[in-house]
Amino acid sequence: MEALYRLFTVCFMLRSVSVEGLSKSHDYPKMQLTEMLMLEYWRKSGHAIWDMMDGNMSMFNEEFGEIFFSILSRCVLGDHVKSEFDHMNDIYTLLPIYRAVKKEIMKDHDNSKHSLNWHHTIPVDSEEVHATVFFFKQLIREVRANTYQSYEIQPSHKMPAVIYTRNTRNVPIVFNPEIGDNLDPVFIGIRQTLCGVFLHKHQDLWPEARAHYEVGNINGVEAKAELADDVKQAEVSVVWGSPWEECVVGHFAVTRDFSDAEGTSGICVYRIIEILPTTRENGNVMHTFKGREYICNLSNHKSECVRGGVFRNYPNISQTAVVNNWYVISYFKKFNAQHKLPRSAVDDINLDNERDAIFTEVIH
Repeated sequence: MEALYRLFTVCFMLRSVSVEGLSKSHDYPKMQLTEMLMLEYWRKSGHAIWDMMDGNMSMFNEEFGEIFFSILSRCVLGDHVKSEFDHMNDIYTLLPIYRAVKKEIMKDHDNSKHSLNWHHTIPVDSEEVHATVFFFKQLIREVRANTYQSYEIQPSHKMPAVIYTRNTRNVPIVFNPEIGDNLDPVFIGIRQTLCGVFLHKHQDLWPEARAHYEVGNINGVEAKAELADDVKQAEVSVVWGSPWEECVVGHFAVTRDFSDAEGTSGICVYRIIEILPTTRENGNVMHTFKGREYICNLSNHKSECVRGGVFRNYPNISQTAVVNNWYVISYFKKFNAQHKLPRSAVDDINLDNERDAIFTEVIH
C-alpha cells in the first residue's frame, strides 16, 4: 500500500503542473486514490474480496493471470492429461516454485558465457557507459547552475517537418511538500462519483436499491435512498447535487435544464451572484443560490454545446433565477480563453450523462 501511495503522490504532483501547450491528462490520480481507499476499506473490514485477492490475485488482475497461464501452457506442452482439472491445478500451484528455481539457476550462471542472459551485461568501462555518465554530469551541472534549457517542438507552416527552438522558460516545479493540503478536492470528487441514486430506476435488477424512506424528486424522477442500520438511529441530513462547498459567489455552475412544455432537456450555465440561506424540506437540506444565466451560441439541449459552445452574458435576454443545488452538475471558477466550458466541467458533464442522459439530442 505504501508503494501505491508513493506512485499516487508522484502522479498527482505531475498532473498539478501546468505546462504551456499541453492540456491536462486523464484524472488518473483520482482513480488511484479511489482504488487505494477501497483496498484499505476491504482490508480493515476483513471483506471477502480481500481474502480472495490474497488467495488468488489473478482473479482480479488480467495481466497477472495471463502471465501464469502462459507459463502453465509451456509446462504442459507434452502432457496428455490436460483435461484433468486436479492435475492442472497441481501444476499451476507449482509454478511459483519453478520460477524461483529457474531464477536461482540463472543467478548462479549469470557470469558464464553459456548463460542465456550473458549478452545483457555491459562492461563498466565501455564507451556507452562513459557517454551516458558525461551526459548526465553535464545536465546536473546545468540544472544546479540554473542554466539548463530544454527544446520544444513547434509546428512549421513552411516545412512539412517540425522545427526545434531553444526554450528559455523554466519548467514549473513538480515537487510539492504540501501535497496533503491539496487533496480535499480529490476526496470531494471521489465522493461525488461514488455516491448517487442512479440505481433507483433499476430496482428490478438491483433489489437493494428499494428505498426505506423518500428523499424527494430528483430530475423529475421520484428518487429514494437507503441508510445502513447503524446510521438510521442518528439524525442524518441527506444532501443531493454537487459539493456545496464549491458554490462560491463569482464562480459558475452547470445545471440540468428541463423544458416541460417542449419535452426537452439539456444544460444551463449560471454565474453565482448570491448564496441563499440553507433551509430544510421534509427533513432534507435545501441549498440554493441566485444565479445569472449565461447564453450559449449553440442549442443547450444538444450535446455539441458541451465542447463547442461559447457562453456569454447578454443583459437583454439573460435571466436571473434561483437554482437548487440538486440540479448542479459541476461548479467551476471561470471559462477558458475562448469562453467555453473548462475541462473539469466537461468531464463532470460527461460522467453525469453516463449515469443519466442529460441531452434530448446527442450529436455524434
